[in-house]
Amino acid sequence: MITRFDSIKNHKVFQDFRWSTALSNFSRFNLIYGDNGTGKTTLANLFRVMEKGWERQLNILLNSAPCRLKALGCE
Repeated sequence: MITRFDSIKNHKVFQDFRWSTALSNFSRFNLIYGDNGTGKTTLANLFRVMEKGWERQLNILLNSAPCRLKALGCE
């Protein structure tokens, strides 16, 4: 289970995201909400990519751009 995204860099609205110590880790069920344009769909797409087959799908999603994603708890 993914426990958190430690960092997301240079991907859509997440130009330099780092997981705040004020945020708790993901649990079995999570609610992600926010205003339009804040990255909810981007996060959903990242979760979908990891679910279906991480390497190949992630490269397609990121368009081989210099993006970085560090997810903790992936197995």
